Amino acid sequence: MGSPSAVRFSRDGDQFHYSWAARRCLRLLPRASDLVAISVEGASTLESAQGEDINAGEQVIDIAEYYGSEELAASEYVNYVQLKHSTKNADTPWEPSRLERTLSGFAQRFLALEAVLGSEDLAERVRFSFVSNRPLHPDFLDSIIDAANDVPANRHPEMLQKLAKITTLDMEKLRAFLKLLEFDGSQEGYLGQRSSLALEVGGYLAGADRGVGERHRGTQKIGGLGRHGNPIGQAIG
Repeated sequence: MGSPSAVRFSRDGDQFHYSWAARRCLRLLPRASDLVAISVEGASTLESAQGEDINAGEQVIDIAEYYGSEELAASEYVNYVQLKHSTKNADTPWEPSRLERTLSGFAQRFLALEAVLGSEDLAERVRFSFVSNRPLHPDFLDSIIDAANDVPANRHPEMLQKLAKITTLDMEKLRAFLKLLEFDGSQEGYLGQRSSLALEVGGYLAGADRGVGERHRGTQKIGGLGRHGNPIGQAIG
């Protein structure tokens, strides 16, 4: 059994996930939105018209957002997201070694999608996002930016070599992959996410109820929030 601190940190991470995901789901409500579905803990089972699931990298997808269509061939844009929360080390930058599973999983899915969509469609339609309340190591980020922008002399070549080793991609594929990779280490922690959720839910309701955000978050947790490829679709009406 884990220590009390470890259990608390795990629960904090869960609350960060639930609240962040619920806030994204609110984007399904405006009828003008191109966002049509969100899947949690895996990709939508409707990605392939033939019903053949693309399982590569599934284990690192916390949220999958679909714009235009859930079917990859008809979609305008698909964003695969992994969420990471830190309670104790929020000010300590992420090192490459701590993101090996994430980067490896995303790279596996990149290759699988490339085989289905082709490199051009993949580049136009798909993004891989890492979202956290903890920043990325600046040298690591600089190296990714240089590689994605085809800079001849990478500022931190040792970081680039680590990326190549983690993803097992050759340099050409690695650069193409990194162009689709996005990092956001500036998110609020779980308490800030909960507060923001309450405010945003209140904005959709007349006479905002202070407790509605908490109840909404609890509902998402119990109901599974479109888990395991069963996406939440855009509101109708």
